[in-house]
Amino acid sequence: MDNNGDGFLDMPTGGLFMISNRYFFNHENKIKSRFGFEVLTEDRTGGQVQFNPEKDKGGDEYYGIPITSERINIYENTGFLLDSENNGSLGVNANYVYHSMNSFFGIRKYDAIQNSLNIRILYQSDLRSKNHKMTGGFSLVSDNLKETVNDTIIKRNEMVTGIFTEYTYLGNNFTVIAGLRGDYHNIHEFVFVPRLHIKYKLNESGSIRASVGRGLRSAWVLPENIGLLASSRRFVFEEEFQLEKAWNFGGNIIQQFQLDDFRKLTVNVDFYRTVFQNQIVVDVNREPTSVFFYNLKGKSFSNSFQTDLIVDVIEGFEITLAYRYNDVKITMSDKLIRKPLVSPHKGLLSLHYSTKYEKWNFTFTTQYNGTSNIPDTKSNPVEYQLEEKSPSYFIIHAQVLRKFSKWEVYLGAENLTNYKQENPILAADDPFGEYFDSSMVWGPIIGRSINAGVRFMIE
Repeated sequence: MDNNGDGFLDMPTGGLFMISNRYFFNHENKIKSRFGFEVLTEDRTGGQVQFNPEKDKGGDEYYGIPITSERINIYENTGFLLDSENNGSLGVNANYVYHSMNSFFGIRKYDAIQNSLNIRILYQSDLRSKNHKMTGGFSLVSDNLKETVNDTIIKRNEMVTGIFTEYTYLGNNFTVIAGLRGDYHNIHEFVFVPRLHIKYKLNESGSIRASVGRGLRSAWVLPENIGLLASSRRFVFEEEFQLEKAWNFGGNIIQQFQLDDFRKLTVNVDFYRTVFQNQIVVDVNREPTSVFFYNLKGKSFSNSFQTDLIVDVIEGFEITLAYRYNDVKITMSDKLIRKPLVSPHKGLLSLHYSTKYEKWNFTFTTQYNGTSNIPDTKSNPVEYQLEEKSPSYFIIHAQVLRKFSKWEVYLGAENLTNYKQENPILAADDPFGEYFDSSMVWGPIIGRSINAGVRFMIE
C-alpha cells in the first residue's frame, strides 16, 4: 500500500513462520518443570514500491529495506520442593536465544548474530513463620553479539555473574520486599543493585504502594536504534560507552468506591520518577544529517504521572477515563531539552457496553496524543525542513462482538477518522541523498483499517 503517494510502502510486506512447543512435568507436586522451544523465521521488505529484493538489494536504483530474521529460543524452569514444612524450594531457570538478522537499508548493509544464555538458581524458604520469606541465589548471563555494518565488524562479548537475596514480610495490611544483588561484569567490573517495595492496604478495596531501586544496563546502540539506519544520517560514536545507571522511585494509590448495589468507581493514581546517572545519548538534534552517540554529560530524567477513572454508569455500561503526563528531558549538546518525538500529554476515553450474559459487546475508544518536539532540521534546504513540533491529534477505534455458545464473531475499525501523518519520510524524492530520513515518525501512517474475524473454542 502507498496511500500517501510518496513512492514508499506504508507498511512492509513479507511472511512469518513460527513453531512453538511446550512441555509440563509434575512429580507428586515435589518436582515441577516447564520447558520447551520456539523457532521463528521472518522475511520483511519495505522501501520504495518498485523495489525488488531479488535484484535490487543493496543497489542504488530503488531504495529498499529487505530484512531476514531467524530466532531459536530454548527455555527450562524447574522447581524442587525440599522442605514442605517451611515452603523451602529450589528453582533452576535457564534460557538460550540464538538470533540472526540479515538486512539492507538502501545501500547500507547491517547483519547481526546474537547468542544469549541466562541461568538462574535460587532457593526460597519461610523464616520461622509464613509472614517472613527469604530468597537467595546465583545468576549467570552470557551475551555475544557480532554486528556487520557495511565492511565494519563489531564484536561484543559480555559475561555477568552475580548473587542476589530478597526478604519479604507479609503482614495483614503491610507488605515489604527488600532486595540486593551484586554482579561482576567482565567489562564494567563490580556493580550493586538495591531495591525496596512497600504496600499498605488502606481498606478492603484500596491500597498504596511505593518503590525505590537502582537500575543498571549495558546498551546495544545499533539494535536499539535500528530505525535510524533507514536514513542517510552519518553515525558518529564519540567515546567508549559506560553502563547506563539510574535511580527509580515512585508510588501508586488505588481505591474502589461502591456507588450502589452494582455500580462502582475505581480511582488509580501513579507517579514514578527516573533520574539517570549515565545514559547513552542518541543525539539527533545537533545535525539533521548525523546522529551522535555518547555518554550523558548533564541531566536526564523522566517524570511519569497517570490517573485512571473507571465507573459503571448502568449495568453493563463502563466508562474509562485516563490521562498520562510524561516529562522526559535529556541533555543533548550541552542543552537540557525535551526528548524528541516523545509526547508529554496523552489521554484516553473508552466506552464499553455488554448486554445480558455478554452476548453483545460494543467498544468505542478515543485516544488523544499531544504535541512532541521534532529533531532540528533548520540547516536543511527549505524543501527538507520540518516544523519544530508535531500537531496534537485524536485516534478513534470501535468494535462490535457477538458471542455464541462455542464461537464468536467480531467487526472492528481502527483509526476511524483516517488520520495520518503527512509526508512521514523526509526527502522521499531523493532516498539516496544526504537529507533522506524515515525516522521522523510521530503519528499513524496506515490510516483507517477494518478488521473482522471468527473465533472458535475447542474443548
